[in-house]
Amino acid sequence: MVLRDPRLGVFVEWLSLPSILLSDLSTRLFITEKLIALFTHLRTLHRLDILSLESLLDASPHLQDRILSLTVLTYISFEGMSDKSIALVSSLTAPITTAYLRFVPFSASNILMTLPDISTRATRRPMQHITTLTLSYPPMLVRHQDVYFPHLHILRLERYDGLLSLDVLTYMFPNLKRFAWVHQDEPLEWNPVEDDELRASNATVLHGVSDTETPTWEQLEELECRVRFVYTLALSCRTTFWRAMSLYAHRVPQFREVMRCIRPTYLQVRFEVDSFADLYEMANAFWVPWPAAYDVTCLEITFAWAVPGEEIAASQLINAVGSCLRPLESLTTVSILFAHPNRDLMQMTIPLNGLGLEYQTNETTQARYFSNNQILETCDTGVIASQQTYNLPNISFVSIGFQHGQQPRSYWRANKTAFLGVERIEESVGREMLRTQTPFTFDN
Repeated sequence: MVLRDPRLGVFVEWLSLPSILLSDLSTRLFITEKLIALFTHLRTLHRLDILSLESLLDASPHLQDRILSLTVLTYISFEGMSDKSIALVSSLTAPITTAYLRFVPFSASNILMTLPDISTRATRRPMQHITTLTLSYPPMLVRHQDVYFPHLHILRLERYDGLLSLDVLTYMFPNLKRFAWVHQDEPLEWNPVEDDELRASNATVLHGVSDTETPTWEQLEELECRVRFVYTLALSCRTTFWRAMSLYAHRVPQFREVMRCIRPTYLQVRFEVDSFADLYEMANAFWVPWPAAYDVTCLEITFAWAVPGEEIAASQLINAVGSCLRPLESLTTVSILFAHPNRDLMQMTIPLNGLGLEYQTNETTQARYFSNNQILETCDTGVIASQQTYNLPNISFVSIGFQHGQQPRSYWRANKTAFLGVERIEESVGREMLRTQTPFTFDN
């Protein structure tokens, strides 16, 4: 409708443009001509989303000038960024406060470029007032004396594979409050020597050994980052909420050191193990020196094991949970989630064999698998909740859930006069308590 009558653009505050990558050249030219006419009327546009920015700029050299003429933009979301898109962002004069920039993955120009190439001019313009920035597949982050974002409070890095130093982060984003480095899966190779060297290099910033003056963060409100990267960055600022993501057994020493340094109040972590028995090896993850062990008041923890045929018993399950959580005497709220391989994957063995496909099954393993699911289905979650009130002197609320629905999530409140010392509360009440007392969110 707006493209048919560009004059309607005076009423538009949010414009979203889909991808034109699959369109032929004549269609692209037609669309860009319409957009150029439309952009002359977008006097009140505050948000602009473009899914394939580089393709649009390739189709028309005049489109960049029209975008740069948008003087009241406060929110931009640009995807498919490369050379021309980078030049455009560097020249924006609008008072941008929120930006999502997704670069072309593994583009040669992006690999050879650094973020200062993008933002050197931008920091001398209103874009220096940006408060929220997301970079997906970004170029290398390196330090440049003219590139810093003093008003940025929220930074999210997605699929950033380059080296990242604390010196660069604290210089470019000195007043950061929320930091997320969302990386791909855990590195396949485990190199503790390399991790320790990176940590030692970043630690020089903290102790004033580096040649340049660099501010350090005193506190973060929220940190979303894998154990390895928090460890190698040598972060030591108090952190209110740490989303630690997955924790593997070989990372436990790093996890304990990070806990000692950042001392989170709210913690979200997922114990990933190759077998259920490995959970006992991770039981010392929270045995960290005082006072770090007494700072965590709210915990969401997932116990996940990957072997479908792993034989377990309810008593093993309860003891493993108790061993892991016992050191956290400051806990007032804990949410426990059990993640067992999805039953549906094993049930597919029957129709697959019926179709004559080459698919080997182990009847003993399958029997143990369903036996374990039955244990989870019939496990008395009240006993697990009761164990926490016995081990943890300050606990007042326990939530227990199952990732693949072996049981509905249950909610328990400490009550010394009740049987087992806990009473079950309604789901609506339990969810409201979690919503108001913790930053955690749940799907089940």
